[in-house]
Amino acid sequence: MDKEASRLARDIYSGKFKGTIDKEMTLLVAKHLSEAVTKGSGENILQIDYNSPDVAMLANLDKNIYQFSAAKNYHQLKQMTQALKDEKGKVRSFAEFKKEAAKVNKIFNHDWLKTEYNTAISSANAAARWKENEQDKDVMPYLRYETAGDERVRSSHALLDNVVRRVDDPFWDEYYPPNGFNCRCTTVQEAHGPITGKINKPELHPMFRTNTGKAQVVFPKGHPYFKGIPKKVMAEAAKVQLKATRRSVLSLAKQNLLTKKVFRKEVNGKIGFTVTGIKETINQPHKAYLAKTRLIPQLDKILEKAVYLKRVKYVGKDVTAKYVHYFQIQIDNKKSYIVVKELYNGELSVYSITDKIKK
Repeated sequence: MDKEASRLARDIYSGKFKGTIDKEMTLLVAKHLSEAVTKGSGENILQIDYNSPDVAMLANLDKNIYQFSAAKNYHQLKQMTQALKDEKGKVRSFAEFKKEAAKVNKIFNHDWLKTEYNTAISSANAAARWKENEQDKDVMPYLRYETAGDERVRSSHALLDNVVRRVDDPFWDEYYPPNGFNCRCTTVQEAHGPITGKINKPELHPMFRTNTGKAQVVFPKGHPYFKGIPKKVMAEAAKVQLKATRRSVLSLAKQNLLTKKVFRKEVNGKIGFTVTGIKETINQPHKAYLAKTRLIPQLDKILEKAVYLKRVKYVGKDVTAKYVHYFQIQIDNKKSYIVVKELYNGELSVYSITDKIKK
């Protein structure tokens, strides 16, 4: 990350950098925080079972991580750019600017990033716990707030220790942990009360007066990084997320699929996977593009359960292809289709996933 910061400093000083965010730096931060989300939730969005009920939650956390990383980078670039001039408004020499830029990078990507990493773990864990709280509330309808119970517990958090409320109580909309940076508080789900009476509710930072688990975010909208952000930054964040997802999916799919074969009696043979087919499947447009792309590494399992629809004559440029077979699946609760190409020699392989089917 320091290497990228040095490169960025050179680009800013020379006037070469013209963008809103630096995509490479944003990607590095997002990857680091994504590792924290995986650690906190116990699940990786590209490796979790494709039909798991946690997929939507992890998708929301992933999107939030990239938006946060882009917003963070925007503010870092702003401070680095301001460092081009000294206190008297005089342009610094490159050597002087490089030192100032390094200080900015240390604050953003060393000091603060450590805390943000811990927050990502806590928030991802909270999201996973809240989902379990909702699922189990019929048999265990109560939550008890629990601090770490040591001398490091903040006095404001200590006021909440052992407070019991029902899962559906609005209390948890504001006081579900984490309730601050590096917060170690948690909740315990219980079958019985009693509900705690009147309590002295503490004043928390506005950013943390939310239920990150319920909102399915790692960093709430109240975080300072999100203030004063141009709309273009969020659009750039989506592009960085898309590129990173495509790259990771291609690598995982090659590892998981190239040696696999799926037998389907409807085509009277085993369907395989090729690098060309994987790349085409990634590149294929789709209304739910990210959701489609994320399930590609598990296409062997998905193809086993997909509903066979029909065979049509192949009409593309591949002179070795004879037929195309369509298998129906669900992506974001809508119909999509795995496209399997059959060659004249009888070879079968997955070619793409589409949300449109030829009549």
